[in-house]
Amino acid sequence: MEEIERDFDKQNLSNIVLGVTGVFTFCFFVCACTVANTANQGFNVVLTALCYIAQVAGGWYVTNKVQTSMAIGGLIGSTFTLAFLSLTQSIYWGQLTTCDTHYNAIIDQYTCDNTSAYKAVCAFAVLLFIAQGAFCAILTVWKEDFTLDPEMRGYDDLNRGRLSSDPDYTPGTFSNAGLGAAGIGVGGDHAYDAGVSYKPAAADL
Repeated sequence: MEEIERDFDKQNLSNIVLGVTGVFTFCFFVCACTVANTANQGFNVVLTALCYIAQVAGGWYVTNKVQTSMAIGGLIGSTFTLAFLSLTQSIYWGQLTTCDTHYNAIIDQYTCDNTSAYKAVCAFAVLLFIAQGAFCAILTVWKEDFTLDPEMRGYDDLNRGRLSSDPDYTPGTFSNAGLGAAGIGVGGDHAYDAGVSYKPAAADL
């Protein structure tokens, strides 16, 4: 019961961080649409915002519905990539906010007409970098708690769930409680006693 409650708390924490990321993503999308007419970068920033939206939707679906090791791993990789993309976006738009003080001449394929919007894009990119980094860290540290794959939870956890009723069970050992009273011989000289935990020696392998 305590383990279930602990996993539920981690699930809630990931959903909260993902929800905050969704709020920042919506704000970033609005700002991206505002600066969409920026030369050379307008389409790129809108496409980036759409990728953020897809990541939030996919992140919620994977952590709450799919929960397989492959899906969690893919989500970690995509979140890390988008966090790095947010960092580059914040640097680019942050530098562009001072364009009106450095360049006063009209230059082809260059836009500097809405520095306030550039600052907003930069600010939300920084916030997204922090939120996405936190979400990626949560998934990486607690990835075993977000997957339903038995092999990802470790053999001790698997045995503890199946053999918790065995008073002689110790982690890292095998039990043959269901193999019968006589046990099964191994190699002619060794036998498993029914209900007794057994750790194979090197000679048995």
